[in-house]
Amino acid sequence: IISLLIIGYFWIRNEYLRFNEDKLKLRKNYIDTKKLIVREKMADILDFIDYKKKMANDEFRKRIKERVYIADSIMWNIYRKAKGKVSEDKLKMMISESLRPIRYDHGTGYHFIADLKGTDILYPVAPQYEGKNVLNLKDEKGNYVIRDEINLIKKQKEGFVTGYWRKPGSGDKMVYPKISYIKYFEPFDWYHGYGNYFDDIEKELQKEIVNRIKGLKISDENQIFILDYAGNFIFSPTRKYNGKNLNQIENKELREIYRKLFNLGKSKKGEFFEFSVVENSEEIPTLAYVVSYPDWNWMLGTEVHLNNVENLYKVQYGILKKNIGVYIQKITGLFLLITLFIFISASLISSRARQSFTTFSQFFKEAASKASKIDKNKLHFVEFKNLAIPANQMVEARAQIEKKLLESRENYRSLQENVPVGIFRVDSEGKFISVNKYMVNMLGFDKEADLLKASFESFFFNKDERKHLLRKLRNEKVITDYIIKLKKKDNSVFWASLNLKIVYDKHGKHVYHDGIISDVSQRIISENRIKYLNASLHAIRNVDKLITRAKDKKSLIRKACKTLINNQAYKRAWIILFDEEGKKIKDMASAGLTKQFMELENYWKNGKQTKCVEKALNQKKPLIIPNPKKNKECATCSFNYTSNEMGIYLVSLRFGKQLYGIIGVTVPMNLIYDEENLSLFEEIAEDLAFALHKIDLEIAHEESQKTVMKSLNEKKILLQEIHHRVKNNLQVITSLLRLQSDYIKDPDDKKMFEESTNRVKSMALIHEKLYQSQDFEKIDFGEYVRSLTRNLILSYGVRPDKVKLQMNIDDIILNIGYAIPLGLIINELFSNSLKYAFPDDKSGKIIVNLQKENDEFVLKVSDDGVGFPPNFDMENSNTLGMELIHTLSRQIKATMEFIGENGSTFIFRFKPKHI
Repeated sequence: IISLLIIGYFWIRNEYLRFNEDKLKLRKNYIDTKKLIVREKMADILDFIDYKKKMANDEFRKRIKERVYIADSIMWNIYRKAKGKVSEDKLKMMISESLRPIRYDHGTGYHFIADLKGTDILYPVAPQYEGKNVLNLKDEKGNYVIRDEINLIKKQKEGFVTGYWRKPGSGDKMVYPKISYIKYFEPFDWYHGYGNYFDDIEKELQKEIVNRIKGLKISDENQIFILDYAGNFIFSPTRKYNGKNLNQIENKELREIYRKLFNLGKSKKGEFFEFSVVENSEEIPTLAYVVSYPDWNWMLGTEVHLNNVENLYKVQYGILKKNIGVYIQKITGLFLLITLFIFISASLISSRARQSFTTFSQFFKEAASKASKIDKNKLHFVEFKNLAIPANQMVEARAQIEKKLLESRENYRSLQENVPVGIFRVDSEGKFISVNKYMVNMLGFDKEADLLKASFESFFFNKDERKHLLRKLRNEKVITDYIIKLKKKDNSVFWASLNLKIVYDKHGKHVYHDGIISDVSQRIISENRIKYLNASLHAIRNVDKLITRAKDKKSLIRKACKTLINNQAYKRAWIILFDEEGKKIKDMASAGLTKQFMELENYWKNGKQTKCVEKALNQKKPLIIPNPKKNKECATCSFNYTSNEMGIYLVSLRFGKQLYGIIGVTVPMNLIYDEENLSLFEEIAEDLAFALHKIDLEIAHEESQKTVMKSLNEKKILLQEIHHRVKNNLQVITSLLRLQSDYIKDPDDKKMFEESTNRVKSMALIHEKLYQSQDFEKIDFGEYVRSLTRNLILSYGVRPDKVKLQMNIDDIILNIGYAIPLGLIINELFSNSLKYAFPDDKSGKIIVNLQKENDEFVLKVSDDGVGFPPNFDMENSNTLGMELIHTLSRQIKATMEFIGENGSTFIFRFKPKHI
């Protein structure tokens, strides 16, 4: 009895220990599996966000660069056509003004131009800065943006730059990155560019991601939430806390849980956290996972309930209690039998021996069918008892093996029924042998028995696909992730991923196939959508290339239609150009359409319009026709032959208020309401409308250029004649002054006439240079000064070997408003040096410098002669020459400085408004 109790105690204890060990293993495996699934799914979401963000950023940068290239094409086109026909200033103005009215993105996008010295040439949103030097301009982060742009242009001629600014109209004080693309324009040492803020696109992308996550569950019990780095809910599964801070959660326990998740979420690699929540008075163990997305200051998390594994524990524990109860009952019964046996043992010794033998014999008969043991207390001989011990051990071992086998079968059955994939086995003829519940539901059946009556072949959408699959399986033995189109019981079609393996018996004979099927319809739809959108993007790039080379509208619309279908983005495309009122057809083109389009072409050319075209012309947004065959208004239209799988987009081609026509394409029905697809189509329409507008501008520009050139030639002849006559009139005045001086006897009066003659000569020389030059408003001032000083030296009869002339004048072009005052100033100072600086035939040197320093000009006239008297006061001098110099300096707004050491030096500084 004691032995039985001890054995019973250790057996029960062993069962409990093994149950707890299995419980821990089961829980660990269950949680590890959930963690792996959750981590992979959340990684897929982050990868998807990165992918969408990269696509948006690439498209944003591509669009900026393409717009700069279009502007560059316009600038070069104007430059090549007008070079040599207009002045450089006029040409610069024509180029900058051609870009001034161009706007993008609801008027916020504009083109700008600057030179490599940091001067703004074109700044449409703040024209007050045009013509000013902004080399020291800093953005909100203290970067010298203009210097950085100039350095980039000098190194690589073109590229992207980023500045950080407060965004106009945003209403906040945040600093946003503005991405620009700049390009060098060599003829004028300019660079031009275009830029915009990426945050608007990023905000729309964030909304799209949140909308995607709203309907997303990693599995049936999973919930996804999004927090920002400030602890605000961007999205919560219950919608209750959307837009609120986690500190506003009323439930204190739940608030503390989310605070812990918030602290863990700062880890970029992702962290897990286990906790319990109470629902309907039941405590539910929960596993949470949170990961950071620093680019957007987001934390994404999800929760997984672990009550399934807890329920499984309860079932296993019930089985254990039941087994132990049965075992205790057996021990109790055995104990009673042994007690009874002791009381009657004396009288039944002989019969007991016979009974022992009978019992032992019966054991061997029953052991073959059930786990019954020999009660050794009923055996009265040591030999029988010793033999009973290994016999009972054998029965116990067999019972344990059978129990483990049953548990293993139960675990396998539970796994097969609960795994979210279809599991099946078919024989070599294709008949189903076994299937799991998920497989039954996936193929649209209610009962497993109904599916087992069907053959696997009947679910193939394409019957030839089965033959190909079997050939591949025979060659490869195992097939993984084989994408195939299958149909359900109701003939609805879905895409599946098939994994299949041939199973052979020990003789190498093909017995059956084991397989797993997953419904991947959503994955295939997403892949096809991405492929289609990539084709649309490729079509946009090719159409944009056409736009940059387009010279006439007819060629543009025909090539555009062909390009749209050649990229396999659209099956059919057509463009119709109308007059400004949208009634009379001016031209049309199509691709992918033959007879049907010819019928409509005749219909439209007779002055009629289909209802869809009329609607599209009267609205700015695209017109969507989801299924022409089922639309009553399309019943008599030639386009209603389109299959049920295709719809139609129609949108008017407009640039500003100008209507050019309409463009139409056919679109797969599953993408007809796709916002991104529709947006790409709208972009194609906008680009084509801009190209049509650009062609109109170029035609108008060519006409205006002819008129301008004609007017310029007429003015050129007139100015040349005017300068020639002014020069002749001044020559007459010079001759009259010279003749008059011959009759003057007084030396001082004669000297005064000679000085006046030289002054008039200096002005006549300017007009002579002007009518001899190509530009009748400006002269080469260095050449003029050389001619002026040469005439003065001859006029005063100075020997060149006695007085040396040193000139250092930059290549400077000045207009007449500055050339005449500066010429008279140099005339006065140079004449004064020739007359007074070198008395008694002394030798010396006169220096004339005119150079540009930063944004101002510096004129310096000096000599190393005897200089002015010590008491000379330049400001209060009453000589005619000095008064004339003061007057002329004020006229050009120049500052004047006199230095009386080592001779005399006069320095003038001025900033000309127009050179």
